Amino acid sequence: GGLNWIQQSTNITNVLISIEFFSYTDRNNNIVKIELITGENGLILKSTDDGSSWRLIQSGTTENLNDIVACSRDMFFICGNNGTLLSSIDLGETWQPIDLKSTIDLNNLATLGQSTMVKTINTVAVGDNGTIFATINMVEWFQATVPTNDNILSIASVDNILVCGTNTGTILRSIDRGYNWTAASSGITANIFDLVFLNASTVMGSSENGIMIRSTNSGYNWLTITTPSTDDLLAVNFGSETFGISTSGPGFELYTTN
Repeated sequence: GGLNWIQQSTNITNVLISIEFFSYTDRNNNIVKIELITGENGLILKSTDDGSSWRLIQSGTTENLNDIVACSRDMFFICGNNGTLLSSIDLGETWQPIDLKSTIDLNNLATLGQSTMVKTINTVAVGDNGTIFATINMVEWFQATVPTNDNILSIASVDNILVCGTNTGTILRSIDRGYNWTAASSGITANIFDLVFLNASTVMGSSENGIMIRSTNSGYNWLTITTPSTDDLLAVNFGSETFGISTSGPGFELYTTN
């Protein structure tokens, strides 16, 4: 998938920031697909027909909503500006605010896989000024201690490992699901807009001026990669370990097959 694209209007003028896909099997053994989009000014859109039509969902906020993640059928989270954190237990139909007692902008979310531990971190939200919030029960959240005050822009996870990118190029890394964090150098001093794990050890990151970064030891050491673009690369994702796409300037994208 992803070779050909069709432009479609949502009839919304808000900037669209994040999208999440989720599917489950209902009691009649039918596969139900859900798409949720978040955007500026508290926007939430929902589709149940593969994006052919979209329905406006009330968020209860006018803050920009920067990321959305589906942890399970019974728990979705959205994070946004001014300390906004929302939860849904009904597949995104209704949303409830979680009071973090913070006004820090939250930029990205990550959910972790199953663990043999009875109580362990399962979802993490990252934001400005070195802010990381985590939860072990999806209800109560606590703030983790991290070795930076940089704005944390991105986060990726695999197994028990979390890797974050900041606005200064600093990497934050946790190998215990977010309880403890160490800082590492990415080799650049620019925004790390997005991060993605290709497998258990390889991580790719996108940055400014056409720069990508790559780690083959789960974020401990990094190699700087120069691409054909000089634009900011705001997002990166991989459909396999060798095929990846990154968004570049207006009308451009980058792709790799190796």
